[in-house]
Amino acid sequence: MQIKFQGTFVAMIPNPFSVLEKTVNVLVVDDEPVILTMLERVLSEFGIYSVQIAESTKKALETIEQFPKRFHACLFDLGVNDVERNEFHLLDRFGKTIPFIIISATADTEKSFECKNRGAKAFVKKASEMFNTRLVSSLNKYALINMIYPGYEKDDENVLSRSVDALETSSPLNVRDWAKEVDIFEVKLRKESKGQMTLKPKQALCVFHVFSGLFRHIENSFNEKDLIKNFDSNKSGEALLDSIAYKKVFEYYLANRVEIDPRIFGRLPLAPMD
Repeated sequence: MQIKFQGTFVAMIPNPFSVLEKTVNVLVVDDEPVILTMLERVLSEFGIYSVQIAESTKKALETIEQFPKRFHACLFDLGVNDVERNEFHLLDRFGKTIPFIIISATADTEKSFECKNRGAKAFVKKASEMFNTRLVSSLNKYALINMIYPGYEKDDENVLSRSVDALETSSPLNVRDWAKEVDIFEVKLRKESKGQMTLKPKQALCVFHVFSGLFRHIENSFNEKDLIKNFDSNKSGEALLDSIAYKKVFEYYLANRVEIDPRIFGRLPLAPMD
């Protein structure tokens, strides 16, 4: 990671999983208590997720409106429809500020299409193993995107959406290379990001690499038969810090977190009611 910064060198860097404990804010909405409990328990085992649960649309509305921080993603059971008899109510109300990952018992093509038209980022069918690879990778992907650019839309041709796509496909090491991946000048990327992205471009790169490293270790744990028993945040954190590139970008984050944290964890303005 070729990021230069000014500040005190952090000689002893703590485990990134512990530093970022309970920072990824996730709302889970499902009317099945067993699923709510399971998702909350499994997510909590990884340390970095802060999980709020709601068994009804009414409860979800209250949680979103009262929660003091920003939700980075929502896992939403499409069958919950106890407000205005409209199962899309939450998606219509908050889909522009919170990435919704729809979880449904049926692979309904028509409903999947409708959800995406209304702004849902992913549609995942409930499986026998509820917390499956596709669900966690979708959660991590869109939570990270939301930290950097809440206005992201897949297949959108604007500069910033294309820039976010470039992060995922090429993992650029600096802002100049990032701009090249989008085929624009660095100055244009900086200009376009101002007031639109939550972070300055160098900070956005830092957050992308810090959290994508954490998420990669979580997703890799799915190769194990017993997910919870085999995941060790201390070992994963030590493995990350064995990488000089990751250690350097994490140092940058620690040196600049006073400015970065309020932008990626702070509350976003909620969309007005129609």
